[in-house]
Amino acid sequence: MAEMERGRVKLIWYVDFNNSASFGDIFKDKIVKTSVLDKQILFDIISVLRNKVHEMEKLNVSMTELSSFLPFEINDGTRVIRKIMQLQR
Repeated sequence: MAEMERGRVKLIWYVDFNNSASFGDIFKDKIVKTSVLDKQILFDIISVLRNKVHEMEKLNVSMTELSSFLPFEINDGTRVIRKIMQLQR
């Protein structure tokens, strides 16, 4: 789970840092442009994160009963990651 979280943070920081014109723009609301990102680096980060998510899904399935479901919270970070991953398809 820690590796998955590190991958998520790495993705968010990579996208945010490369879409910031200055140090002061980091973590401010902005329009994300994929044109300023190195597609190979982005793909590699997403691929590693996707693998960790799949590993976690397998672990969750193996440790839970069919009748129990874990709550899933969608927040801004989740939406950003989902949109970025959809761009890679």
